[in-house]
Amino acid sequence: MLGGLVAAFAAIAVVAAVAAAQLERTPYPSCGPRHTAWAEGCSACCYTGPGGKPLIGHGFAVDNGDATSKLSKYGVSASASRRSCRGRGGDVPCTSTSGGGNCISAAEALDLLALEYAEVKECVTNQYLGASVANGLPQVVLDGVTDLAYTLGCPGGIGQWQRLKAALTQRNYANAFNEVHGGRWCGQVGKRCLGTSNCIGNKVSGSPSSRGGATP
Repeated sequence: MLGGLVAAFAAIAVVAAVAAAQLERTPYPSCGPRHTAWAEGCSACCYTGPGGKPLIGHGFAVDNGDATSKLSKYGVSASASRRSCRGRGGDVPCTSTSGGGNCISAAEALDLLALEYAEVKECVTNQYLGASVANGLPQVVLDGVTDLAYTLGCPGGIGQWQRLKAALTQRNYANAFNEVHGGRWCGQVGKRCLGTSNCIGNKVSGSPSSRGGATP
């Protein structure tokens, strides 16, 4: 009987591993804030993310310079949220009723993401690519670059991706795809990789417009 249980658990583990691998090969079907929300996941309360950053909602950094003003909109104290931040893996799923205290609801997390996404897109447009380049790109491509910058920071982190900028300036979407999909970043972000790469490579037929920070 013990041997049968071991075999059963081994089979379950294999199925779970296959499902996880399939998830990483299955990109979100559109570009824009919804893709970013899906890729980030959602934590109602502060938790410790990659690099030890305190995060809440869809990857909003609680130690951002403007975190105090933005989180106060939802009745959350940024400083108190940081003090009560959970360790890595301590995220709390967002629900319609998860707000209160130093936590936010699913709707509030989406609202916060919309604000951040619009700011990152503006930075990508005006500081990283330049308006003359950005305004000539397909919406899906600009959304893909925005998602990349959302993880790296703008103008700092994304500003180091000069070969990607050159490819986009030349409208060479194949090279742009390879710059993202073939790099170290993809190995760090799991399921996000293919979807963002496809958006930047102009391989997605269309996605809801998100200009002006439309709600995801």
